Amino acid sequence: RHPEVLWAQRPETLLVTINLRDIKNEKVTLLPDRLTFSGTANGTEYAFDIELFAEVVPEESKQAKTDYSLHMIIKKKAEDEPYWPRLTKEKVKLAYLRTDFDRWVDEDELEEQEGAAGGMQGFPGMEGMDFSQFGQGGDMNFDAMMGGAGDMEDEEEEEEEDAAADKAEAKQ
Repeated sequence: RHPEVLWAQRPETLLVTINLRDIKNEKVTLLPDRLTFSGTANGTEYAFDIELFAEVVPEESKQAKTDYSLHMIIKKKAEDEPYWPRLTKEKVKLAYLRTDFDRWVDEDELEEQEGAAGGMQGFPGMEGMDFSQFGQGGDMNFDAMMGGAGDMEDEEEEEEEDAAADKAEAKQ
């Protein structure tokens, strides 16, 4: 019997998930051109043997097992190779093998994300900032940059005074 196998990819890696709860006696073999698995879950034997579309680097690949699945990050050998059209070498439909759309990122989407970040990956919302106003030497007009936020202290003091006056009126 075959387990459900989900896969997605990035430019340099494959993301493979074997969906089985409480896998026991698992044996995963990753060769440059092949991925094999065997294991037991709930008393049932599961196995598969997939000839991969292109070569991978087993020594630079990783796996982690949870209570629900076995996850693998498999390093592609050719880093400049375009996205794989499928996981298998042969163009066959395997009922147990599916695309993991939750983890899938298309090549053009990845480029858009990198381009939209404008060199600020990991800092969302900063892609439209005008950094030319920083580090020009001389005086930096922080009030202008803060958009009048310097007035905030005055407003806070007024609010505190109003609140104190309201409390005094309420006591009377």
